[in-house]
Amino acid sequence: MASKKGKVLQALFWICIFAVYFSSELILRVYYIYGEGNSKEQMEALANKLPGFLKDSLKSRQRLEEAQKNLEEAKKGADKNKLIDAYYTYANELANDDRDELYKELLEKYPKDLKCNRAFMAVMNAGDEKYNLDGFLKYIKDFSKKDKTKLVTQAWYKVKNFSDEDKKKFINHVIAEEYTSGEMFSIFNEMMTIRFNLKMPISIEKKLEELKAKSFEQYKRLQKQLLKNRDKKN
Repeated sequence: MASKKGKVLQALFWICIFAVYFSSELILRVYYIYGEGNSKEQMEALANKLPGFLKDSLKSRQRLEEAQKNLEEAKKGADKNKLIDAYYTYANELANDDRDELYKELLEKYPKDLKCNRAFMAVMNAGDEKYNLDGFLKYIKDFSKKDKTKLVTQAWYKVKNFSDEDKKKFINHVIAEEYTSGEMFSIFNEMMTIRFNLKMPISIEKKLEELKAKSFEQYKRLQKQLLKNRDKKN
């Protein structure tokens, strides 16, 4: 025979199940019965009358559909920047897999646009046929040295978990292009460790040391600027 405590816990379990079910039903009914055709202000007033957890779910659905609608509208126009922003806004409301698909759609439309770099970084994967390391190096090829340096810095945090061959290729690319920046200073330490583990030539080590030294000077200037900015705020 089940204990009294066990029966109470079982009852609470089923109460929670029914609460979740009826909450979901209520959200759908509120949205589809009252949402369609109502103004944003009316929906806001309606949402404010709901319990907190229902209000958040309803507002999340509103943001999703509004972002989708804005994207569809942007696709009809000729404003590229507006369209790219609409893609990002809609993507922010989606689950990861759907978000990646949307980012790839954006990259298909504007394969060489710098504003799409966030999308590229999000979908960049060693196993992807197109958005892998080779795809990344092709993507940044025609950007300015300053922009490429920023993108290479961001990409490193993914590439260092790629295959040994990819890591070698990336390090050789950094050396060939002679990227340096304050943000890259710590990255060169990681590259030198990987260079050692992968038994790359000692000449690579010397070049990395040289680039690291230049980056350190930039790092010190960057820190000084950050301190000045902080002092101004205070």
